[in-house]
Amino acid sequence: MATRKKTEQDNLKLPRKLKTPTYRRWRYNKRIKHPGPKLPSSWRIMRRSLAVVGQRKKLFAGIIVVYALLSLVFVKGFAQSSQLVDTKAQLQAIDEQGIDTGITLLSNLMASGGAASSQTAGAYQTVLIIIMSLVVIWVLRRTYGVDRTKKIKIKTAFYNSTAPLIPFLLLLGLFSIQLLPLMLGTGIYSAVSGNGLAATIYETIAWGGAFFILATWSFYMITVTSLALYIVTLPDVQPVQALRSAKQLVQFRRWTVMRKILFLPAVLFILTCVLMLPFVIWLTVIAEWVFFVYGLGVLVVVHAYMYQLYRELL
Repeated sequence: MATRKKTEQDNLKLPRKLKTPTYRRWRYNKRIKHPGPKLPSSWRIMRRSLAVVGQRKKLFAGIIVVYALLSLVFVKGFAQSSQLVDTKAQLQAIDEQGIDTGITLLSNLMASGGAASSQTAGAYQTVLIIIMSLVVIWVLRRTYGVDRTKKIKIKTAFYNSTAPLIPFLLLLGLFSIQLLPLMLGTGIYSAVSGNGLAATIYETIAWGGAFFILATWSFYMITVTSLALYIVTLPDVQPVQALRSAKQLVQFRRWTVMRKILFLPAVLFILTCVLMLPFVIWLTVIAEWVFFVYGLGVLVVVHAYMYQLYRELL
């Protein structure tokens, strides 16, 4: 009895705490502030990720070289395509010059420059992207880990990085399914715009709003899955466990994380326009090769940024 009384007295001395708010789905909820520290800005995350890549620049350069050789052998081939040069000649024949020609050529290059020449080459390209993604993530994890100063060989990265291949593929499949609303909205909006079905400004706004809702739905779902792709590469982690952990990481701040994820394609698009426009306008002959090399480096930048964002959420 005395022991119980003493325990109750000790509990009374503890500081009072407010009950942790809970979120209920499909109900109106007040905005719940995340108890952890505020996430850094997207620019700071980008700078930190590039600094990490710079710590092992020789290793990442070697990985890009291997990626380039495999892509040339299995996907692109060593022959130079003249499609971009022919398109430029056609535009010049109809007196379209300057920046208009550059924008048109860049649009064609971004739409088809990374596309494979056949279905078989496309399958090889998909396999290479998956394998190289696992390699880059494996190297990034070692760079952030306790063995950050340990030298890593390229062959070691390729040998040891593909262990979580099956869980990674399962989450990629889920990622593809979650993109279906975005693809559906894009197809519907393109059909409506191309066939002139939206006759008035109100109809255009309505179809645009439907596309925005579907796109937001996809981005809302893939915010968790994109982070789970990095969690599932940990040893002995199953896809369901990775999804639950990623959901906990973005709890009460999913919209903030979504904005930081969308920051990446926006910056890459602007950077692509700035870097590639001079080549497509004045050096069209080598523009396709420059875009090919640029695309190889983008894979490293994307995973470095996303992995840094994942680390900031921990």
